[in-house]
Amino acid sequence: MTDLLEAALSYAQLGWCVFPCNGKKPATEHGLKDATADPEQIKSWWQNRNYNIAVVCGQPSGFWALDIDTYGEISLEDLGIELPETIEQETARGRHVLFKTSGLAIKSTAGKLGKDLDVRGDGGYIIVAPSVHPDTGKTYCWEVDHRPDNFNLAEAPEALLRLVEKQDTPQRTNGTTQPHLQQHDTSYGLKALAGESEKVVTAPIGQQENTLNTAAFKIGQLIADGDVALATAVKALTEAGLEMANDPAREAWTEKQIHEKVVRGLREGAGKLREPHSGDKLREEPEAEAKEEHPEEPFQMSAVREHEPGEVNWIVEDVLPEGFTLLAGRPKMGKSFLILDIAVNVANGRQVAKAFPTEQTGVLYLALEDNLNRIIRRLDAVGVAREDYPTNCTVATQWPAGPVGVAKIDAFLSEHPDHKVVLIDTLQHILKPDTEEGYRVTSAELRPLQRLALKHGAAIVAVLHTRKSKAIKDDEFDPLDFDNILGSRAYSAVADAIIMMHRARNEKFGRLAITGRDVSDAIYEASFDKQRWEFAAVNRRTTIRKQVIELFEQHCEAEYSPLEVCQRLGLDTAKHHDAMRQRLSRMEKEGAIERVSHGRYKQRDISIVT
Repeated sequence: MTDLLEAALSYAQLGWCVFPCNGKKPATEHGLKDATADPEQIKSWWQNRNYNIAVVCGQPSGFWALDIDTYGEISLEDLGIELPETIEQETARGRHVLFKTSGLAIKSTAGKLGKDLDVRGDGGYIIVAPSVHPDTGKTYCWEVDHRPDNFNLAEAPEALLRLVEKQDTPQRTNGTTQPHLQQHDTSYGLKALAGESEKVVTAPIGQQENTLNTAAFKIGQLIADGDVALATAVKALTEAGLEMANDPAREAWTEKQIHEKVVRGLREGAGKLREPHSGDKLREEPEAEAKEEHPEEPFQMSAVREHEPGEVNWIVEDVLPEGFTLLAGRPKMGKSFLILDIAVNVANGRQVAKAFPTEQTGVLYLALEDNLNRIIRRLDAVGVAREDYPTNCTVATQWPAGPVGVAKIDAFLSEHPDHKVVLIDTLQHILKPDTEEGYRVTSAELRPLQRLALKHGAAIVAVLHTRKSKAIKDDEFDPLDFDNILGSRAYSAVADAIIMMHRARNEKFGRLAITGRDVSDAIYEASFDKQRWEFAAVNRRTTIRKQVIELFEQHCEAEYSPLEVCQRLGLDTAKHHDAMRQRLSRMEKEGAIERVSHGRYKQRDISIVT
């Protein structure tokens, strides 16, 4: 009996209805209508053929699946929904998360919840392990401790169910269908929002209410056009309204009153679609740029054979590439001194922290927690002579927050093409979080900064204070575990690189860990003396990762589960088991170890057959 036949029969025993597929295409005449749990029929299909296994979702099998592909994790983060533990499968580009149908009619949809976030319910199906993805050749596999044979289906979160149930229910206002509200921002939309927000802030007394209503109406039309996210618009216009001058002849508006006016104006504008204007240059130029840099139309791989992407553009060699980077660490650890070091030495074309060569370029330095006197004192403290103050480093100690601030950075970089570095100290002053501790944000708030960096080929670095509750112990400091340290997937989902600083308060020595899309994972030994950072040797294996590799190397024939690895290394299983499961999965994808049956791992076989 083949593995595929055995698996198909095991699914049938669970009451799941299966049918064979060639790749993802049904191999039977009627497709999913032929699905069955009958063992004899299943044997006839798979007895002599290695078909992929498809399972019908929805009422027939008693579950529906959330299909999360490449950008789906970001879309899920934007929705602010945390998924419970349930049966889960790793796919070629993401994962399938399964939930009970609980008698509900869940319809299959694609992309309505967000990009790469699909629902597989009634009328849909998923390919399941141990099938092979037709494009990538990757084998589908169940998560080690969340397989159908060892874990129960969970109920979907109520917030997720509400969204799923609303997907096919048009919402109406005053008898008309409400337009779809786009959840993302375009560069045109942000510029228009910045302009309208500025009009609101500077509106003369006596014209403020009319200016606010007009701005909200105009931006509402852009929401309907898909140029501005609703949340972005509400936040920016409400903040602009709060900055309006107070009319001494009347009582000042409360934040609640302004918010209500903004929401009402946006709704009215969104209900009246905006007519395109042939002379709207602000709209045309960014769209032309976007199509050139990020073609939305599919293209044949053969058509780009001659395209040369070029090397990664390093601003600070091996540490800071172009893109959006987070510099994270606990407060009062010396992050601002490192940012100042980067600002001065990148602008002057000198080594950062006496270790890393730089590509000289102009710098926009947003020192939003400092003033001029403090900056001068810090420059004196680190020994920068007055004649070495760079002429191409623009410093600002005040900057607008939210979309207005992002649009202002965009405008600055457009006007100063010789400036390829933006340093933001700190991120929370740009995003204006509601809480002082943790600074939990969504990827939707971070993404405009990342897009801006890619648009201008610049490096945007934002300082982030980590939460006290996420303090890092020396023996657990691991650049591959940043989600746990930062407390949110949004950061690692959006940032092109993350630099994590770790130093005990009042201690001279510490470490700096780096991970990212174009950066090799690394840990640098560091010293912080007389307000100056210096970095020495690099260790490209993290502490726990090194122990895991040594364990498999020492017991090359042994097989271990994530739980057994934790036990072997003497780690707290309750605390480290989930992280170890993810770590081993990553290491398997990297080729460091190999997965064997039932979610167990062993040293990769590198023997040569002659």
